[in-house]
Amino acid sequence: VQMDDVAECGTLKEMSELCCNLAADPTLRPVAANSNFDQAWWEKYFPAFQQPWECLLDLAAYHQHPRNLASLAGVVLGERVDKTQRDQMKGVTYESLDAARQIAVSEYCMNDCVKEFECLEKLPLMSSVEEKVALHTRAMNRRGVQINTDLVAEDKTKLEALLIEAFKGIPWHADAKPLSYPSLARYCASQGLPCPK
Repeated sequence: VQMDDVAECGTLKEMSELCCNLAADPTLRPVAANSNFDQAWWEKYFPAFQQPWECLLDLAAYHQHPRNLASLAGVVLGERVDKTQRDQMKGVTYESLDAARQIAVSEYCMNDCVKEFECLEKLPLMSSVEEKVALHTRAMNRRGVQINTDLVAEDKTKLEALLIEAFKGIPWHADAKPLSYPSLARYCASQGLPCPK
């Protein structure tokens, strides 16, 4: 977590009090590189912020910059963010690491946070219209796609019935596969029709 020039990193237990205090401040607006992920993760462990989240990568896209922190830092700050530590954590828990590796992971997290903040400070603001569109799009992504499952089931039943009727409409359906070319050729010959190649 970074607030102005102060950055802190730690375990959930170590960060709990600070994060709960931040969320309780009605004036704070949280920012994250991938705010939909960070918002969902935050709200799993800490109270929700009253202000909507801002997304650094939406801001980057608005300015036609790369939509990942490693490349964005390369463009905006002239330095890439090394993601090796993160990549090595797939399927690994922090608690299972030895002390030296825990320090390396914490340093990676702190550096990520600082670089996000530095990018945010260097990028001009998004237009208010585009910011509203981005906020709306992120909200739609969090809600997911609404599906009328009853209508899908009903339509699937109708399509299966149409498939059966279409199958029965093939003159050789009882004797051969529907897409059998020899059966098509025999049928066309019996009807005096030229058979398509």
